[in-house]
Amino acid sequence: MTLIKSISGIRGTIGGIPGRSLTPIDIVKFVSAFAGFIGEEEDAAKLKFVVGRDARV
Repeated sequence: MTLIKSISGIRGTIGGIPGRSLTPIDIVKFVSAFAGFIGEEEDAAKLKFVVGRDARV
């Protein structure tokens, strides 16, 4: 599966060719950006996030 980036999140298979799949470097970049985003919020303790997964094979 190709790496898909959209407004609703990221999706892809883990491992493989950088830029075409979800690599550890991609994960670090997205998590770092997200942590920076929530770190800027004054009421960060009040923020709520939903984390899900796709159960399909």
